[in-house]
Amino acid sequence: MLFNSMKNFYWKYLASNRLTAILFIIFPTSMALGTFIESWYSTDTAKIWIYNAWWFELIMFLFVINFVGNIFKYKLFRRDKLAILGLHLSFILILVGAFVTRYIGYEGVMPIREGDSTSKFLSDKTYLTVLVDGEIEGKVFRKKIKKELLLSEHVQNDFDIEQNFKDIKFNITYMDFMENVTEDLVLDPDGYKYIKIVEAIDGTRHNHYIKEGEVSNIHNVLFTLNNPIKGAINIEVIDGEYFLTSPFKGSFLRMADQYTDNIVPEKKENLQFRSLYTISNYQFVIPEPVLRGKFDVVKLDQQEDNFQDMLKVRVGVGGESKEVNLLGGKGFSETNKKVSVGPLDFYMSYGSVEMNLPFEIKLNDLTKKFPKLNAYILGVIRNEKFIFLKKKDILKKQDKAYVIINSSQMQLTLDAFGHSEKISNKFLIIGGGNIGFNLAKNLEDTIDSARIKIIEKNKERAEYIANNLNNTLVINGNGLDEDILKEANIEDAETVLALTNDDEDNLMVSVLVEKFSKDKRTMALINKPNYSLLQNSLKIDDLIDPRMNTVSSILKHVHKGTIETAYTILNGDFEVIEAEIIDSSELINKELKNSNLPDDIRIGAILRKDDIIIPTSKFIFEKKDIVVFLAKRDQLPLVERLFQISSI
Repeated sequence: MLFNSMKNFYWKYLASNRLTAILFIIFPTSMALGTFIESWYSTDTAKIWIYNAWWFELIMFLFVINFVGNIFKYKLFRRDKLAILGLHLSFILILVGAFVTRYIGYEGVMPIREGDSTSKFLSDKTYLTVLVDGEIEGKVFRKKIKKELLLSEHVQNDFDIEQNFKDIKFNITYMDFMENVTEDLVLDPDGYKYIKIVEAIDGTRHNHYIKEGEVSNIHNVLFTLNNPIKGAINIEVIDGEYFLTSPFKGSFLRMADQYTDNIVPEKKENLQFRSLYTISNYQFVIPEPVLRGKFDVVKLDQQEDNFQDMLKVRVGVGGESKEVNLLGGKGFSETNKKVSVGPLDFYMSYGSVEMNLPFEIKLNDLTKKFPKLNAYILGVIRNEKFIFLKKKDILKKQDKAYVIINSSQMQLTLDAFGHSEKISNKFLIIGGGNIGFNLAKNLEDTIDSARIKIIEKNKERAEYIANNLNNTLVINGNGLDEDILKEANIEDAETVLALTNDDEDNLMVSVLVEKFSKDKRTMALINKPNYSLLQNSLKIDDLIDPRMNTVSSILKHVHKGTIETAYTILNGDFEVIEAEIIDSSELINKELKNSNLPDDIRIGAILRKDDIIIPTSKFIFEKKDIVVFLAKRDQLPLVERLFQISSI
């Protein structure tokens, strides 16, 4: 009787067309709502409210039951209804696949370098991982806890872990969750005293805080605040006045009025705020007086790529408890934070976990997406250090990569690295000296559609430029005069180059450009290296150092033998060299893997006749090959020996 009732209920309701129609209304409506929630809040919020909700899974389950019932109800196994049967089976397969993915499958991110293979990936799901250490009968034991978490700051989160470490009870309780955060100094009148040091490395701004009474090491330069010690740059506050004492000679540039002066070693000088200091080849700015505060987690104003989240938990053992802030999230792992509560030590992390596949995956996506790309990465600057990438290394955001390419593949390479930069056609050059004049002439010769304007304040020089260039408009005036800039229609320019013989004028021009438009590319010629720190703060895209061409020319004569070109990078620590293989070179007829090159020498490309070759380990050197490589400075004697360029 019961069976018949269930059977009738199934055919009347669960396999009915009415239920099908209702589900086809509710399901896409829920999906659309989930899409909006993702846009308004976050993907995890949409998962919590919709995709991972029990009622959404019930809808999919009812869909499967309904489709199966319709197959038998309408006898879709008949030949004339095979097309409809295929449609129903497709829906069933999709829904079953969704269940498999939800309860059995794994999703994640696999960091992998082009051409390499790996079996490891970072889970898409986030976990609270806790390692609990303690002693049992004099021996140290460890207990591991891993709890899957799906959190959002837009929902009511909650969890409580209660466990035992032998006879010791402990609990980990949820306190708070914040998305898109970082650690920074939070102003607090009752906090510690700090002074802020600002520097710029490779165009990236870095903030450092010197705590009163402590010694801080910033790039091997010691700083103190109200705790003077020998050998450090000591900052002191005496009766409300600020002083700086340096063990090294140096200088400063005060940006407000362009005043410069020298720093005398061991002499107590008045501290100049918002001025560029250059001491011991280290450049920094102190923007403001002493701050009071404490370091805490703060929410960023805008969501940034690769952002971190913060999970706050309370760890309790007996009557003692401590709160812990854990930074992490998707794509972050193994960031353990230690907290000791009672007799137990807790090592805690929040984020993805590394998982293993039973097979390896090889990445060829880049070459598939860009089949014509022929490029080789020599190395990258990461965390202010240059590293040669090895087989299992991966590129990371904010890496500054040095790449060997054919000039014809510049745009393709930029696309591969995620730079969709538009090629400029409208140029405004401030300063008609030799550099500005030759640049304009080169642009005329190479870019047919180029629209070029030059502002030159010397009348005779302006007339000379106008008479010797064909398609360049020359304006006689001062590039710092806003009326002149308007006359040159600066709003229409795509790239502005400040190329006068005055560094300060070039920097100020770049500031004026920002006033007219924030979207223009700006470049400034500088001769003084201590101005590099200002690039980021003044929002200058590129600084041009004319010394580099001079250094490169000298290097070609300093090296012995067949050096074609040489360029220094990273303050001379590395050199990019182009050299020809001659008869006596020991590299001839050797495979690259057998060339005994040290790790500090990296070959990027080979020019053989008219062909450019990106070498593999089996590449064989031949006579008259022109080799382009990057070498650390202390490896140059070996370079000269390998290429037999010591005969001259």
